[in-house]
Amino acid sequence: MDLNSAWKSTCRLVLGEEIGELEEFREYLLTRHFPISERKSALSGKRVVMGSDRYPKGAKVISQDEIDYAKKYPALGINEIKDIDSIIEAFHERFLYCGNKVFGVSRFFSGVDNCTDSFFVEESHDVVGSKYVAYSSFVRIGSEHVFGSGVLIRGAHLIKILGSADLSRSFDCSMCTASSDMLFSVYSHGCSNCLFCFNQRNKKYAIGNLELPRERYFEIRKKIVSEVAEHLRKHKSFPSVFDFPLLGKNRQSLPSARARNSTSRR
Repeated sequence: MDLNSAWKSTCRLVLGEEIGELEEFREYLLTRHFPISERKSALSGKRVVMGSDRYPKGAKVISQDEIDYAKKYPALGINEIKDIDSIIEAFHERFLYCGNKVFGVSRFFSGVDNCTDSFFVEESHDVVGSKYVAYSSFVRIGSEHVFGSGVLIRGAHLIKILGSADLSRSFDCSMCTASSDMLFSVYSHGCSNCLFCFNQRNKKYAIGNLELPRERYFEIRKKIVSEVAEHLRKHKSFPSVFDFPLLGKNRQSLPSARARNSTSRR
């Protein structure tokens, strides 16, 4: 399985159907977490992916594969250590920040930084012990099929998740733990099959914090998820649960929310 196939299988599990190719959703999936930052190598001009955009502007960077571990650096000269300004200036010419860092046993990756013991990873950073990860950040041990998500551990089949542990088959959730089959939910624990649920514990078959009979729940869920999938397929994005208070009853406001999403990187 490649990343695009992993994306499609995740969409089928989470949204009930495929919605398009993975790369079509790149800009959308890179919003609302900690996306990669890009620089050019001071040595070759090649693309260097960094795990943060907080490195000093104008600082020199190189790719991990450009490091010369055998290079010997001479001691500073007497005129370079006469005061703090001289030392800083001397170091300025010698120091380089490094990106494109990959560690351990990692394979099949592209555009990554701080990737360790992971497989099939694209345009992501700080990924450890995981596989099939794209456009994500801080994805930790035991995670797989993770797209457009950040700060999570042991997650599986996730789209647009921020801050989770032991979460599976979920879309656009934040701070949810030990849960599954969650959509548009925040700060819930031990829940399953919940939509638009907030601050819940051990709840299932619920919409808007209201528990429903199983059959009624799936009847409503099917309609809602179908509408979400249709919107994603057409517009390649969907407003975050945090945008909902701004949208009101006027569905015409959705495009403006998408426009805000496309420019937000944090």
